[in-house]
Amino acid sequence: MSIRNLQHIALAVPDATVGKKFYTDFGMEGRDFDKRIVMRCQGRDQDQVVLVEGRKKHMHHVSFGTRAEDLEAALLLLCSDASTFMTGATIAVDGGHAVSSL
Repeated sequence: MSIRNLQHIALAVPDATVGKKFYTDFGMEGRDFDKRIVMRCQGRDQDQVVLVEGRKKHMHHVSFGTRAEDLEAALLLLCSDASTFMTGATIAVDGGHAVSSL
């Protein structure tokens, strides 16, 4: 699997509305979406920063993009009998380049 692009970064912050103002002051556009706030650069149709509420500030996750054919092996596993007893598992589809704690 190959990482094709960086989709967005997600940050946990105690007050997402304060974070929204911070990024808005730098020229980004924000909108509320479910229980998070998504920030975009003006004129872009892709989220750059996602703010979620958390007790303390930290990196929540990083979202990378790939192609559907790069996910084929993981999908074949999940659709096969080999995954019958898999519950609550995280499947790293990272091409061997695991990103652990950030």
